[in-house]
Amino acid sequence: MKLSEIAKVAPIEVVADGEFHNLGFAKRRGTDLLMPLYSRRFKDVVLESPALACLLTTPELLDDMPDGLPVATSPDPLRHFFEIHMHLVDTPFYRDDQATTIDPSAEIHRTAHVDETGVQISAKTVIGPHSVVLAGTSIGADCRIGPNVTIGYEGFEIRDLGDRRLCIPHGGGVLIHDRVDIQANCSVAKSLFKDPTIIGADTKIGHMAFVSHGVVVGRRCKIAAGATISGSTVVGDDVWVGPNVQISNGLKIGDGAFLAIGAVVISDVESGTRVAGNFAVDMRKFKAFMASIQ
Repeated sequence: MKLSEIAKVAPIEVVADGEFHNLGFAKRRGTDLLMPLYSRRFKDVVLESPALACLLTTPELLDDMPDGLPVATSPDPLRHFFEIHMHLVDTPFYRDDQATTIDPSAEIHRTAHVDETGVQISAKTVIGPHSVVLAGTSIGADCRIGPNVTIGYEGFEIRDLGDRRLCIPHGGGVLIHDRVDIQANCSVAKSLFKDPTIIGADTKIGHMAFVSHGVVVGRRCKIAAGATISGSTVVGDDVWVGPNVQISNGLKIGDGAFLAIGAVVISDVESGTRVAGNFAVDMRKFKAFMASIQ
């Protein structure tokens, strides 16, 4: 889509036209993105993003823009960025849902709900009682979805736009690879933009866990009961996420990391690292501190 096309439905002024295929923010997943730039302090990180295709900014921030960068201006770029997104959610820009396909060998409980469009369920997958699978969801083979699981509803994206406080509608989906187990009462939110929330093959998710919008969970992970993984976090392969662990948004959890029970994780965790505590630190430091106060 071109900036000039979206200018027909949004109050933006095109300075240099260009094309984008998705919306998003710097340091998040995606390619060919339309990004907002609404503060000078974010200028470098936005302009250096390899995913940047088009920019929506204020007239005051137009100085020193790279040559050839497609750009449009608005007096309130963040607000109009989300208004553009909300317009596109109701178009095929994000998804053009086809009729739902369910492999004949899949087992869908009679009380489960599966949307009539936009869902794919592969061979030998089991959907349990009272579970909900919504449009934009693709579930691989040999998966087990327990009772009362919700897959593909919106995440918690709250924005104050003008005088309105809105739950921003989501345009993306959920991709669950083969042999994933999701136990009872879990929720996996669909992505805000095009790149789906992803659960890697052979990952197991315990009761009442929440995987938020745009999260990527790698292969063979174990996510224990009550854990929360907040939006846009990327979890590597073979990660242990302990019971009631809380992971903040936009983080990177490296391969083989171990997040101990109840950890509150607010910064990236390197591969192979074991962390514990609130706020989470290297487990050896945590144990030494606890020993020092006994």
